[in-house]
Amino acid sequence: MSPQDRIARRNGTTVLIAKRPRLRVRWWVWKDRERNETPGIGLFRGQDLQAHMTPEEARTMADTLHDMADHIEAATQATPTPTQTPNERN
Repeated sequence: MSPQDRIARRNGTTVLIAKRPRLRVRWWVWKDRERNETPGIGLFRGQDLQAHMTPEEARTMADTLHDMADHIEAATQATPTPTQTPNERN
């Protein structure tokens, strides 16, 4: 556990509160053992390659991420924020 991490209890569940992990995206050519090259996109955490996707896989992932983001935004907009008064919710 890093110094920024801490443990909290929420709704009876123990959760680890940590700095959010981030990924960077780079053009990346994957080379297998036989030295075959697969051009695509690499997802990196720091300097470590976490995943490699072909362009088709990347498009599918992008569509899925976009759909999920739309779902989260729709759910967030439908739920009033705790700072709103009852008059502001209408």
